Amino acid sequence: MANQKGITTPTTLSPKYQAAIARLSQFSGGDFDQAYKEEAGINLHTEYFVVQRRESQLGQDSDLQAFATKNIPITLRHLQMGQRLLTQATPRSSKGN
Repeated sequence: MANQKGITTPTTLSPKYQAAIARLSQFSGGDFDQAYKEEAGINLHTEYFVVQRRESQLGQDSDLQAFATKNIPITLRHLQMGQRLLTQATPRSSKGN
């Protein structure tokens, strides 16, 4: 849809996501799993939900608005899965493993 709309998609990660990768790369084993659940499972899906809801309510392009509206329930389900995963115990390992 981006190409159809003349939207240029990024070819590199933004500094925000580069920092998230750098942060996650400091962990291994269970510590990585826990950090990943927090970052990808919760933080990113919360951000996606906010962006989609905003586009759904305030968007000016009907195609983008419909896309966002259609994907809100999916994002919410993924966020709920992330929240459930976050409450599950993850074996911890030391940073150097």
